[in-house]
Amino acid sequence: MSSHHRHHHHSSHHASAAPYYEEDREDTPTTSSSSSSRCFFGFLYTISQLFLFGSVILFVYWIVQHEEGFAWANHRGKQFNLHAVLMMTGFIFLNGQAMLIYKSFQCCKKIYNKIIHCIIFVCSISAITIGVVAAIQGQHNVPKGAAPKHFYSVHSWIGLTAISLFALQVSFQVKIGIISIPYQVLFLVLKKQWKEH
Repeated sequence: MSSHHRHHHHSSHHASAAPYYEEDREDTPTTSSSSSSRCFFGFLYTISQLFLFGSVILFVYWIVQHEEGFAWANHRGKQFNLHAVLMMTGFIFLNGQAMLIYKSFQCCKKIYNKIIHCIIFVCSISAITIGVVAAIQGQHNVPKGAAPKHFYSVHSWIGLTAISLFALQVSFQVKIGIISIPYQVLFLVLKKQWKEH
């Protein structure tokens, strides 16, 4: 009876240990999948940065080498060159960097990512605003006696629509951020009290 009992106990021990062994085996592909995901993200992140920096660098190089360059006033062509570069920098380059920042520094606290995201976003808004002003000023450089024309082309109306949608996005994010501040503060207070207990 004792031998049978020992054999039964030994078998039940192996039966109970088996699920843990299976779980340990299942953890391996998860870790491997996580590593491959990080590698794939790093590859996509690198490609994104190459496209973002490459587009701005090539565009500026083309304008400097093959166009007339940039100007803030007194030259219609150069002012529109400045307008194009600023709009591209604001809408594509800086917005792209602001979106990538959330996944770029996972080792840091999320609040730091949000602060950097907001700083880049403000730079994007500034570049777009200055670009619009440059275009409006460029339209005023017309021959004497001619009236300046604004928003008369399809390009200008598409740009105005894009700016309007961008403004709605910014206002929505600001409202959400302001509303979420009390909840975030409350969460931090409750979390601190829970850790103290």
